Amino acid sequence: MVKGISTSKLEEIAKVIAEEFGISVWFAEVVGRRWSYLAGSVISEPLPSVRFMLDEKLGLVVETDDEKLAETVFDYVRKLIR
Repeated sequence: MVKGISTSKLEEIAKVIAEEFGISVWFAEVVGRRWSYLAGSVISEPLPSVRFMLDEKLGLVVETDDEKLAETVFDYVRKLIR
C-alpha cells in the first residue's frame, strides 16, 4: 500500500470523491489478479467500473462508465495520496 496512508484516510478520500464528483469509488489491496476491498463505498448492485493501479499493491475502482470522468478521478486521487 502507499506508504503512510491508512484505511481511514482512504475512507475520507472516497467520501470527498462522492461529494465532489457524485460517484462511488473504493480502494483495494491488489495481490496478483485478486482485488480485495480495503475502504470506500461498495454498492451491492453491479455498476460499470474502471480499475486503476495506484502502486504495486493498491488499486482504485471508480464506479462509472464514463472513462474520462474515471481518469479525472484517478488523477485527483493520485494527487491526494502522493
